Amino acid sequence: PESQILFFNKKAKENTLLQNASEIKIGGSVLDHIPKTRDNLFETFTEEFKKAVEGEFVVSEKEITSHEGAKWCRCEYIPVYENNNPTNLIGIAVTIINIDQQKQYELLVLKQNEMLKEMVQIQSHQVRQPVANILGLVPLLIEESLTTEGIEILKKLQITTQHLDDIIDKVVSNASQFYARKKSNISSQPVASEQKSASQKSSLPKS
Repeated sequence: PESQILFFNKKAKENTLLQNASEIKIGGSVLDHIPKTRDNLFETFTEEFKKAVEGEFVVSEKEITSHEGAKWCRCEYIPVYENNNPTNLIGIAVTIINIDQQKQYELLVLKQNEMLKEMVQIQSHQVRQPVANILGLVPLLIEESLTTEGIEILKKLQITTQHLDDIIDKVVSNASQFYARKKSNISSQPVASEQKSASQKSSLPKS
């Protein structure tokens, strides 16, 4: 029968007992244990499972709501062949890995990056523009000034404003480099080994 369960581990049994009234069993259908929720989890699962049946190694990340609340998981669908013969599919190994801690970190970093990006935009445009205007106006005022004292004051203003412009330039440069490093580090965060040990596995045959 379609989606028949051939094998499952202890963690899969524990989770299905907590989330469903029926107990997971060898020979039953895995679809009976996929909740039909508003986030289209059932539809997504069947679509990804179908791709695996057609020979594709499918990996996806999704936020799944359970009795413990919402948490992020990585779902892997791996075609299993008899004697490694791609023409003889015997099942699909489905692995669900809890990546909530890693995903929450990624989302936090992304949020921080957006805030940092916004700060760079403010510094480079909204703050720098008035400073540039002052730097442009000071030479004109110096030319129009009638007293030596007034000229000295404007020159000091020019030096101070130029110093402020240099600081803004340094802040924008450092923030941009920091943003680029944090963005590249997101994808390099490893999945903890204990998360993999808590994976759910079930082998399902082709219909």
